[in-house]
Amino acid sequence: MESSQFDSNGCRCHGGNQSPTIGKLMEALSKAQGAMRPALKDSENPYFKSKYADLKRIWESVREPLAQNGLAVVQTTRIDPNGRVVVVTTLGHSSGEWIRGELAMMPVKQGPHEVGSTITYARRYALAAIVGAVTEDEDDDGNAGAGRPAEPLADAPAAPVHVHSEEPTVEDRQPEAVPRITKAMQAYIEQQLKRKKIDLQTFLNKVGVASLSDIPMSEKDRVILMLRREA
Repeated sequence: MESSQFDSNGCRCHGGNQSPTIGKLMEALSKAQGAMRPALKDSENPYFKSKYADLKRIWESVREPLAQNGLAVVQTTRIDPNGRVVVVTTLGHSSGEWIRGELAMMPVKQGPHEVGSTITYARRYALAAIVGAVTEDEDDDGNAGAGRPAEPLADAPAAPVHVHSEEPTVEDRQPEAVPRITKAMQAYIEQQLKRKKIDLQTFLNKVGVASLSDIPMSEKDRVILMLRREA
């Protein structure tokens, strides 16, 4: 059974997710957020002709405002019993207050490269989430609703994300908005990759998605063309 307690302000604190009080931390974070600028999206995904902000750019946008307000971020990793990579992100304040979140993701394969890439991807999103960082054009101008990916996952060869949280996220409460390619199409792509002796993970990296099941239906023709051009 999960333990809980109430802080001096009467807020219910879930055991393990934050310190008994976070008032000073939140005040400092508020000031830091006021000084943060959107992270620069200058990493290229040539296949979807779009850009994204990598981990370096996210850090560049938040490091100085955090440091100036006595805030620091620590990210550690572990592998859970199901083989998922878990990135544990802790935001700490000089007062000793802290908050923590976990992001668990399943690599497509359990090789060193795939696990490392998954960690980098998870760190990027977890860091942005815990400090409130955003990238340029964060609202994606409706791309997701139109069937176009809001942000490429070029540095993220991983399976769908599972975020540990006390309340369901917006994504948990809403139905899937973007149609994906069918299982038959996924099987066809896998068959062609095997026939051409092309590594699945390498192909996913080029496409810019986490898995074949993440490919939007609107990108089907583009992906098939890419497949045909592969040696």
